[in-house]
Amino acid sequence: MQAVKSALWLDYAKRNRLNADIREQAGDTFGAKLSLARAEVRRAAAELLLAGMTVLEAAREMHRRAIAHSYRDLPLIGFDAAALDYTRARIWQDCAWAIDPTLPEVQARLFWE
Repeated sequence: MQAVKSALWLDYAKRNRLNADIREQAGDTFGAKLSLARAEVRRAAAELLLAGMTVLEAAREMHRRAIAHSYRDLPLIGFDAAALDYTRARIWQDCAWAIDPTLPEVQARLFWE
């Protein structure tokens, strides 16, 4: 399971980096930053799985990292930095849930009306 998930996440990270390049060339610098944030988390999650800890320890560490980046409401000032942290929290949470779906939700999806 560890090797399969880490290979999948490394592939996702590679695709996120390619997407960032495309967005950057199109002039979408913020979209590029979001794609790079996703790539960074997925690469780090893959490395955690391969670091020698148990799968459940890795999931708990991913969950802890999701908590560190989470927001309840995104601020109006510093929105871009907060949106990047929100994205990191969601990806860390999704990686943790892929291993242990019983972990509590850390970063809920934010919806605007």
